[in-house]
Amino acid sequence: MNNVLPGTIQFQPQMDTDEHGWGTRIAPIARILTGCSSVFICVHLWLKIRLQPNRSALLVFASLVTLNAGAHDGPGIGIEDPAPALRVGQWFKGTPIPYLATGSVYVVEFWSTWAEPCQESFPLLSKIARKHKEEATVFAVSVFERGGDGANGGSNDPASYVARMGDRMDFPVAGDAPRFAMAQNWMWLADEYELPTVFVIDRECRIAWIGSPTNGLDTIVSNVVAGTFDRKLAHEELHAKRLLRKQEQAELKRVSDLWQEKKYSEALAAIDRLSAAKPEYKTGLISFRYNILLEADEPAAYRYAKELAAGEYRDKPDDLSGMARAICQTPGLKKPDYTLALEIARQACALSKSQNPRHIATLAEVYHRTKEFTRAIQSAEQAIELAKKQNARPLVEEMESRLEQFKQAEKKFKETAAAEKRESGGN
Repeated sequence: MNNVLPGTIQFQPQMDTDEHGWGTRIAPIARILTGCSSVFICVHLWLKIRLQPNRSALLVFASLVTLNAGAHDGPGIGIEDPAPALRVGQWFKGTPIPYLATGSVYVVEFWSTWAEPCQESFPLLSKIARKHKEEATVFAVSVFERGGDGANGGSNDPASYVARMGDRMDFPVAGDAPRFAMAQNWMWLADEYELPTVFVIDRECRIAWIGSPTNGLDTIVSNVVAGTFDRKLAHEELHAKRLLRKQEQAELKRVSDLWQEKKYSEALAAIDRLSAAKPEYKTGLISFRYNILLEADEPAAYRYAKELAAGEYRDKPDDLSGMARAICQTPGLKKPDYTLALEIARQACALSKSQNPRHIATLAEVYHRTKEFTRAIQSAEQAIELAKKQNARPLVEEMESRLEQFKQAEKKFKETAAAEKRESGGN
C-alpha cells in the first residue's frame, strides 16, 4: 500500500520565522506529488513554498513534521469514530448542508484551489454524486487558501474558481471556517496531510474510510451505500499507513539531525542510502541535498543546481526559483554564484510567463544582490502589482518592505559612487 499516492499534495499548518530581513513564512504548502513518500515529501514540498525557505526554517519544519505527523494515534480520529462536526464558512455552490444527519452517506473531499491534483478528482466526485444522488451526499470543502486566515482569503478566490469549473464540480462546495476549523477537526485529527483527501461517512455518522479519491473511491462509496464495506480492512490499511509514516519520521529526523549538527558528509551519505533503498524518496530528497551542499561544498552545490536546471527542474519554475533564492539567502556562503542564481531565476520567470509574483520577487532579490538596483526595483514593483491582483496580501506586504530596502540601497550606492568620484577629482 502506498503511503502517499501520485496526484496528491501535502501541507502543514502555518508558522513564521524571520531571518535576514526577508520574513520567510512557512505557509500552507502546495506541490504535486509524483509517487514520493510522505514525510520526505513534506520537506520537498516545504522547499517549494512561494515565499522561499532558508536553512533554519527547514530544520524547524523537519521537527514540526516529526512531532506533528502521527501525533493523533491516541486522541485523534479514525475508522468507525463519530464524524467531526460540520463547521464550514461560505457555501460557494449547491444547497448548503447545515449538519451531518444519520440515515445518509456523506462523501467529503478536502481540496484547495492551488492543488492541481484536486482538479483531477472533481469529475470522479461529480460522477459519484450523480450515481448515488438518492443515497449519498457528496460535497467538498476548500482549505488552506493562500494569504488568508482559513476563511478563504487567499490569493486564489475559491468562489471564482468554483464558478469557472462549472459542471466539473457538480456537487455542493464550501470554504473552511475561520482558523481552519474543518482542517483542524477533520484532517489534522485524522493525521492526514495530503490533498485531496476524502472522508466517507456512513449512515450512522461514523467514519467508514479516509484516503485519496484515486484509491478506488467509487467502489468504496458503493459498498458503504450497500452496507457491504469491509471496515476491518479499512482500519488495517489506515493503521499500516500511520506506522509507515512513523518509520519515515525516524529516517527524516536522522537526516535533519545530521545536517543541524553540521555532519554534512554523513547527512549526504544518509540521503544516498535512502535514495538507493527507496527510489520513491529520491525526488523528495533533492532539495535536502541541494541545501546541504550549499553549506558543505559550494562548488558542488552550484554544479548540482546546473544539472537540476537542465534536467529534473527544467520545467519546474517553483523549484528553480527556490534554488535561486537559496543562493541569495543561505548564510555564510563564501562565493555566492549570483550569475547562476540570475540564470535560473530568469528560467523560472520564463516558464511562468512572468505571471507568478513570487518568481518575479526572487528575480528582484537576485538583482539586488548583483547591485542591479534599477532592475531590482522594477521587478519588485511588478511582483507587487501581480500580487495585488491575486490578493496575495502577505507577499504584497513583504515586497513593499523589500522595495523600500532596494530603493535605499540604490540611493546609498549612488551617493557612495558620487563621493568616490569627487575624491578622485571627477576623473
